[in-house]
Amino acid sequence: MTRHRYPRSALLADYARAALGLAVTLPPLLLVGLSPAAVAIFSALAVLFALFGVSTLLRQLGTLTIDDSGIAITGGWSRRIDWAALTRLRLRWFAARRDRRAGYMQLVLKGGGRRIAADSRIEDFTAIAAAAARAATARGLTVDDSTIANLAAIGVVSDQSSAFSENRPTTEN
Repeated sequence: MTRHRYPRSALLADYARAALGLAVTLPPLLLVGLSPAAVAIFSALAVLFALFGVSTLLRQLGTLTIDDSGIAITGGWSRRIDWAALTRLRLRWFAARRDRRAGYMQLVLKGGGRRIAADSRIEDFTAIAAAAARAATARGLTVDDSTIANLAAIGVVSDQSSAFSENRPTTEN
């Protein structure tokens, strides 16, 4: 069994974004007489930034656990997906800049009516992606081309003609 957590340092920028958002939206609500429309807008934004802060806290307090039978997140909204119930694996890249040099990956797993997502800031992200890829291959799941390319980019599969290719439907024009 392996346990993975988000390091506090990886989440500092998210905490800063939530705090900055609240610092910008709360003072006008509390100190200035605003029109009802402005109150609604600033209130909605404040709630979104507060929810983002809570979500970041839950991510920091939670633990992602992988064992032979599945993957689980404990803390906050705990959930588990057994490998035998896995129905979807997706690994996406999100560029932080236009030149695509900086960014992060997000692994999304679905199965048994549950969804588990982890981004590449979590400890040993490659091991998590590798375990999910092994389970998806064992289940014969079909994954999209971008997921295969992203798995290859982090060294989980040796090339883009991985075991997933055997499960892919052929398309003829």
